[in-house]
Amino acid sequence: MLLYIHIPFCDSKCGYCAFASFVAPTSLHAPYFAALHRELDHRLAPHMRFSSLFVGGGTPNVVNESFYIPLLERLLPHLHNDCELSMELNPNHLTSHFITTIRALGFNRISLGAQSFCKQKLKWLMRKHEPQSIFTTCDNLYRAGFENLNVDVIYNTPFDSYDNLVFEAQNLAKLPLSHVSAYALSIEENSTFFAKGLSVANDGEELCMLLANLGFAQYEVSNYARNNQYCRHNLGYWQHKNYLGIGASAVSFCSQQRTRSTNAKTLQAYLANPLWQDVEILNAQDMRFEQLFLGLRCCYGAPKEQCSAQNLQITLQENFVRCENERVIANNFFLADSLALFLES
Repeated sequence: MLLYIHIPFCDSKCGYCAFASFVAPTSLHAPYFAALHRELDHRLAPHMRFSSLFVGGGTPNVVNESFYIPLLERLLPHLHNDCELSMELNPNHLTSHFITTIRALGFNRISLGAQSFCKQKLKWLMRKHEPQSIFTTCDNLYRAGFENLNVDVIYNTPFDSYDNLVFEAQNLAKLPLSHVSAYALSIEENSTFFAKGLSVANDGEELCMLLANLGFAQYEVSNYARNNQYCRHNLGYWQHKNYLGIGASAVSFCSQQRTRSTNAKTLQAYLANPLWQDVEILNAQDMRFEQLFLGLRCCYGAPKEQCSAQNLQITLQENFVRCENERVIANNFFLADSLALFLES
């Protein structure tokens, strides 16, 4: 089982961001963590054990590190001995004391929101850090003992000519990374970019090849790893595993009950009632299609029995997919959504 904890606080809102993140006074940090503990007391069962914990946001490091100490003490009995403990961080507002504190708490994987090494592109994305701070931060994290490091980058912006993608890859090669997450810019409805009427295309093939040349193998549409150092938490989502989401807008999934539950989406609503959830009941067809589109977007693949036999034969003949151990694996993860729709027919 997977555990996700959402920290919604940011010091500013990036132009592309449609996540539940809020620029809020620090006076709300303590009430929010109190609400997290209240929700954990309600949702954690004594038997629950988690193979991964992911603390995301928002920007978890805008919150003082002291808030994470009782949180991890509360969770420790529920974590497997080899649990992957990840935290999302941003280069700005990241102190050495924060880094050493979370390392001492047991966090062993960091996902750093870099997004770009191009100063003009960072400004356009409405990021608040400089390119040089990415290198300084990664060096500080590695020296503190974080050897499992991921960096997020965004492509598909007006700045991303082939030469600029080469520039991004060259800078990634200078860092001690085990993992890269490369996200195509999309214009989401609740983002600043959407309000400005921006639109983009979507082509990740060039960056995929550049990362492959650096030794990062693509194992999911947006994720690349060296030496099979996959993000176990995210891979669990794509494998359709059960997960518990804690915090504002967090989502939980239970395959046995066929339910997906979403917490209150605004900060104010969550603080008022951290136990409220909107529960969706999934039917058999929903479950089948989710296994298809989630599995086809990664190296795990989808169950062969969930596919239309006739359409599967067509995709095999056209070399869009391959079969391994009764699972269907896409040969091009960028085609996963289209393949899922076709194989479901």
